[in-house]
Amino acid sequence: MPTRVPVAAGKPGTSFLAPGVFIEEIANRTPAIVGVPSTVAGFVGPTHGGPTHGGPLGGVPVALTSLGEFERLHGDGRPLDFGGQVMPHHLWHAARAFFADGGRRLHIARVFRPDPAATAAGASPDGIARQVWGGVTWRAQHPGRSGNLGVRLTLRNGLRQPDGQVLPAAWAQTRADLLVTAADGQVLGHWTDLGVDPAAAPADGRRWLFEPAGARPAADALPVVIGWHGRPDAQALLRELAAPLGVDLADAAHWASGVVVDLALTGGHDGLRPGLAEFAGPAGIASLDAIEDLTLVAAPGCTAPVSGEPSAPMPADAPAVLDLLVAHAQRHRFRVALLDAAPAASTAEVQALRARFDARCAALYHPWVQVADPRTGQALRLPPSGFVAGLIARVDAASGVWKSPAGALPGSVTGLALTLSKAELERLNAAGVNTLRDLGIRGRQVWGARTLASDPQDRYLSVVRSIGWLQRSIEASIGWTVFETHGDALWSRVRGALEDFLLTVWRQGMLQGLQAEQAFFVRCDRSTMTQADLDAGRLVCLIGVAPIRPAEFMVFQVSARTAGTA
Repeated sequence: MPTRVPVAAGKPGTSFLAPGVFIEEIANRTPAIVGVPSTVAGFVGPTHGGPTHGGPLGGVPVALTSLGEFERLHGDGRPLDFGGQVMPHHLWHAARAFFADGGRRLHIARVFRPDPAATAAGASPDGIARQVWGGVTWRAQHPGRSGNLGVRLTLRNGLRQPDGQVLPAAWAQTRADLLVTAADGQVLGHWTDLGVDPAAAPADGRRWLFEPAGARPAADALPVVIGWHGRPDAQALLRELAAPLGVDLADAAHWASGVVVDLALTGGHDGLRPGLAEFAGPAGIASLDAIEDLTLVAAPGCTAPVSGEPSAPMPADAPAVLDLLVAHAQRHRFRVALLDAAPAASTAEVQALRARFDARCAALYHPWVQVADPRTGQALRLPPSGFVAGLIARVDAASGVWKSPAGALPGSVTGLALTLSKAELERLNAAGVNTLRDLGIRGRQVWGARTLASDPQDRYLSVVRSIGWLQRSIEASIGWTVFETHGDALWSRVRGALEDFLLTVWRQGMLQGLQAEQAFFVRCDRSTMTQADLDAGRLVCLIGVAPIRPAEFMVFQVSARTAGTA
């Protein structure tokens, strides 16, 4: 007789025709609970380029995994020019700090404010760079100075055909090559074999050169498109592009050699500095709602001074923008808003800003940090929220979400915008403001990890994030229970999965207690569910945990023996 050894999961009804040892997998194991990502960040603010999301056309900010991806979509570290008001590209600096310190996923919600007065300088009010050639309007995909591009288009009317060959009416075989360069001549992209007739695109999978009026460009869309109202027609496009060159496309010599067009898109600009209306609009903070696993949100630069002087006040609507950010975090569990005060705000002003909030899902940081501009070497004052997001990513990766997100800032931070006195530090710490300190050889450090909650139970950021992480991890992994038979067998499996997960995090140091019974408990039985719950198909579990709280105050008792002591 063959021997059957059950392992894990199997195929019933297997027949055995020859003697031997057979292994058959049997599925009898409850799916394990797995921890969810804890440092997926979302930043909101203006950039040089890239899509604006939200609104009736939809769209969700794409995930970026490196500074290079940020630059390809949103531009580099050059300052932004808001109608003559020049400001650092705060989101670029925040993204640079986030990725440099260990951040792995970042979503950018770009906000843009058109400049109606831009036409006086020959620019487009909507900030989109354009150029007209032969009756055809070329335009950048997105508003911004990064849309001022050089374009070389090579159109090929299919392959050379024998004399007498009948061409398709739509010239579906027409192909295009597109070379795009930045204003400084740097090649940004070279696309070949683009389809010109959109009717052929679905069949062969090629990307095509037109953008229908009102369409929402994809994240990987071409940086420039031909705007065309109605159904694009390849023949009409070729005629329009060739006419200024005096080329007769009826001449078969041009079928293979193609038509080359060089032009420059102009008129793109950064618009005006976005305000409350833009941050509150569909392309602003609300566009982050659809990203389920987002955990950190910030608006770096929204509290930057209204002029280039660091001592100037923040915009009048900046506190309202922070209100929106906190309200957004409150709507989503396990989402924390990282807030910045103004760079040169006094202690009284920071305390007044802190008094606006009573929220366990928000943390306020002060003062700003100072770094050397990687382009010019000059000192720049930057909001700390992006650097703190990177610090949180580093701490979580090294120690876990339960470790207090405080400690050394990255080496790129060369100083602080303000040096706070001991009395100021004490006042701000008592108010729940997380201060930044310069500790000499120990570097610049985040010297606090508190939320803006008045309830002492929600005072510590590590505790709030730990509880939220536990909830999200359990919710994400317990979906297998849906439609399972409601009864003792299911309750036992759920208890086992929860206890295994909590036992693991207790051993990793997340929970207090010398024994597991002191760290957590799980109940899922008749005591946690009423008959109404059972009739409605509700599975109710009661989970208690004892999270680790940070040691903020270290007290030492020192005694000395005097000369007269025996």
